[in-house]
Amino acid sequence: FRASQQSHERWKISGRVPFPGKCIVPDGAQISDLITAAGGILDDADLRASIFTRESTRRMQQTRLDHLVERTRRLAEAALERLVQTGRPKEGLAAKIAVAQTQDMLERTTFKQAQGRIVVPFNSPDFPNTNYNLTLQSGDTLAIPRRHSTVSVSGDVFRPVTFVVDDRVTVDEALRKGGGITEMADKDLIYVIRANGEIERAHSKRLLSKNTYLYAG
Repeated sequence: FRASQQSHERWKISGRVPFPGKCIVPDGAQISDLITAAGGILDDADLRASIFTRESTRRMQQTRLDHLVERTRRLAEAALERLVQTGRPKEGLAAKIAVAQTQDMLERTTFKQAQGRIVVPFNSPDFPNTNYNLTLQSGDTLAIPRRHSTVSVSGDVFRPVTFVVDDRVTVDEALRKGGGITEMADKDLIYVIRANGEIERAHSKRLLSKNTYLYAG
């Protein structure tokens, strides 16, 4: 009789843990097991803002990004061709300018590589026993940053600002700290980037309501 040996693999964890680096955990281990193998989290860690990445997800995201870039390029070229064929000089010139701007955007987008980040709500009640506690796959990484106590406001406000938050503030209060929005701003395009990577975007009445809060990070 020969007992089979349980397989173990290495996964990388970095940031605010006592033992960052590659941790050995058994096959079938979950995210919480990786954190435990690294000694838990330090007091100044912000688990809510942790970045969990997966190689298979990165490849899928990169494929979608490449398809988006190529589709946008084809649409821009087709729009230019249609306008040039109208024989109207002003419209043709405007189209060429628009396509040039689109090409510039595409060139910048092409250099952006997908990260493979999966949004994991670590602050969910009883996280280890939820479906969010994913089973690890080869190539997974987890980065746990230091806790930040600030919120930043940028874009078309009179004064882009970063300020300290004791507990929470509403979106409207944050905008006021930035001097309010400018005349060029579009309220319906305001969005919030949460610490866990989620992007919250809604019509201004909802996002600017007293029930939408911003938290540190």
